[in-house]
Amino acid sequence: MEIVPEKKKRGRKAKISIVESLENTEPKYPKKRGRKPKGGKVVTCFPNTELVTDSKINIILHLKCGLNDITNKINNLENNNINNILENYQFSESKLNDLNYTIYSYKNIKTDNTDNTDNTNNTDNTDNKDNRDNISNISNISNISNISNISNINNNIVDNNMLDNTINNKNDNTNNDNNLDNMKIIWQKLDQLSKKHITSQLKSDISFQKRSSKLYDYCVIHSPNDLKLSKLYVFKLKDYSNYTIRDFQILGGHLRSLISFYREDKVGIYPDGVISKKVSFINGISEMLVGSLLASYKFRKYKKTNDKNDRSKKPSRVKIYSSSYSRLEKNYINVEAIAEGTTLTRNLVTEPPNVMTPPEIAKNAASLEKIGIKVTILGEKEMTKLGMGSLLSVGRASEHESKLAIMEWKGHKNKKKKPLAFIGKGVSFDTGGVSLKPSGGMEEMKYDMGGSGVVIGLMKTLALRKAKINAIGVVGLVENHIGNMATRPSDVVKSYSGQTIEVLNTDAEGRLVLADALWYTQEQYKPELMVDLATLTGAIVIALGNEYAGIFSNSDKLSKQLEDAGKIEDEKLWRFPLHENFDKMINSPIADMQNISYGRGAGSITAAQFLQRFVNKVPWAHLDIAGTTWTKTALPTSPKGATAYGVKLLNRFVNKYYEGK
Repeated sequence: MEIVPEKKKRGRKAKISIVESLENTEPKYPKKRGRKPKGGKVVTCFPNTELVTDSKINIILHLKCGLNDITNKINNLENNNINNILENYQFSESKLNDLNYTIYSYKNIKTDNTDNTDNTNNTDNTDNKDNRDNISNISNISNISNISNISNINNNIVDNNMLDNTINNKNDNTNNDNNLDNMKIIWQKLDQLSKKHITSQLKSDISFQKRSSKLYDYCVIHSPNDLKLSKLYVFKLKDYSNYTIRDFQILGGHLRSLISFYREDKVGIYPDGVISKKVSFINGISEMLVGSLLASYKFRKYKKTNDKNDRSKKPSRVKIYSSSYSRLEKNYINVEAIAEGTTLTRNLVTEPPNVMTPPEIAKNAASLEKIGIKVTILGEKEMTKLGMGSLLSVGRASEHESKLAIMEWKGHKNKKKKPLAFIGKGVSFDTGGVSLKPSGGMEEMKYDMGGSGVVIGLMKTLALRKAKINAIGVVGLVENHIGNMATRPSDVVKSYSGQTIEVLNTDAEGRLVLADALWYTQEQYKPELMVDLATLTGAIVIALGNEYAGIFSNSDKLSKQLEDAGKIEDEKLWRFPLHENFDKMINSPIADMQNISYGRGAGSITAAQFLQRFVNKVPWAHLDIAGTTWTKTALPTSPKGATAYGVKLLNRFVNKYYEGK
């Protein structure tokens, strides 16, 4: 029997009714495992989903709830209450990021007018009107005027390559009342735009209102209503009317850490309400920026650049909004100056010793010529002619040539006025020489050139901020190595001063370098005073740890000035005695002196007594910074590693006591 296939009909297929379709369809439901639920439950949170049209059969679930429950939940969603989370956070150490700063006035603040027709809640961007126009009163809140606001801004961020730190602080308390009023106005504006959501959130956070830390507390409001911000950080500062310069710096350091913790890319800061009795508003905010920039330092030169989690290529961009914009901008020159000087010092000290050799340090000093500093570099030939046998004896076994770098800055109106002189020890790496150091911890000896790093960084800071002084920076640069040309214990060398030295320990080499540098400085430049810095002795670390540097001086006045400057910057100094009985301990039977005493006691003092023999009647101070040049734990304004201790201290010292005089 032959089966003939039916011919296909041409044209459109007949329409099937919806009823017919449903009758012929058997929907298949996925089989559920486990016990059946006893009943429905009100959904506690609705996700933000789009309405999707689906051709599949609608399934109606019968839940144990009423229409009112759903309506109320939807209303809550419309008010964005789900996404507005109030978060409390106590400061803790986190990863460090670079910060770029731009300072703006309130006139530069822009808001998005596209979604809001209420002109009283918006800034007119075309006319660039002040934000303080047409603002209604805020409901009363306790201590609301004492709160500094830090908000994440998504509009009008400018990429400005900024550098890193501090300031000349001259008390200027003008316009403090105006700044406080402006802070109230900005706060009112923010609260108004959020339909008082900020106020209600803060009132509801009892913990935040009652908590009182040593310096500050803060809370984070996520996505405040209608503000188009991802987060609003509200700060409550503890006794900020008594904030010191250092308090502002620490606040800035913690602020940077906060920005890093939340991985913010764009941040706006409104600081006008922060007014101290001890520091002017301008200097206080400037010092806050100093602290933030100091804390943001990171040395990434030898890190892999293809790390996806590395945020070094995407630094946070920060805007400062203030009614005192023009004055902040002028003072910002000083912030940049100390930032650059500190960064340079930290970079020099952090570099590995195979890179940062004596010639390379000298090269970095020579680079300061482009900012107006006269630089002279003496090599081994020049120093040999001068008779610097003490300095040259240290670097005899090194393949890298020893150098003496002299930096001159003439910023005083009288170019012939005696300069302030700063001398730094620059041992790029210290093996101990023939008196070889133990292997444990020898890797830390790369920062034995910390004193020279501070002097170079300080000179850059003074030049960048156009300091009104004449200053000389002198750094002796050597590498203390071992080899067939190395100085031996018991060798006698002749210094630039003509005095002879019996070298009993080749690991006491820093004083040999400074001896010739000190004598050269006072002979060639007749300075008003001299301050030397050196990672000179381990004994100072035993005595003071990492909190203080030791100071030795032949001048009570100079010592007091340096100590006071150190207190302001929290770079503390502790004075040690100098006495003829200590001086006798370094007398040599065959030379004018020996570089160490025979006993184990008073190691830091006898080292200072040695240096004093190369100082005549010039006021002089020696800072032993062996314990403060490097930190193994992160500090509020300094990450682990090189601290650049001394740059801020000496900059403050210069500005406070000698600048313009």
